[in-house]
Formats: sequence, C-alpha cells, structure tokens
Amino acid sequence: MDDFKGRKAAEFYRVETTTTLGLMLELLAVRALTQIDYNKNVKNYGSQGWISGDIIQEFIERGREFE
Repeated sequence: MDDFKGRKAAEFYRVETTTTLGLMLELLAVRALTQIDYNKNVKNYGSQGWISGDIIQEFIERGREFE
C-alpha cells in the first residue's frame, strides 16, 4: 500500500503492509522477476513522479543484493 493515510490506518489496526516497491523487491528475491525486469519496473514506477529519486535509487541498490 503506497497511500500514507492507508498505511497509518493499517498500522493503527496492526495490519502488516508493504509498498509497491517492496512487493517488487520481494518478487525479485523469489526470482519471480528477473533483475532486468525489476530495474525496468522500478524505474518506470519512479517515472510517475510521486516517489522520490532517492527512494528509487535505494530500491535499485537493494535489488543488486539478488544479482
């Protein structure tokens, strides 16, 4: 869940969430996405303009752990 208010509500009710980028990283970790597809999707998601470049870079770097 990427919506801040939604994450706060889930946190209040102790419901575990993940972000879209977190889900993509999990898919990479279990090899459901290739490294190439992961990087392409993370960059594409970042191009939508609502995620900071720093966060996109962080997830690209985290994805390198699975190369």
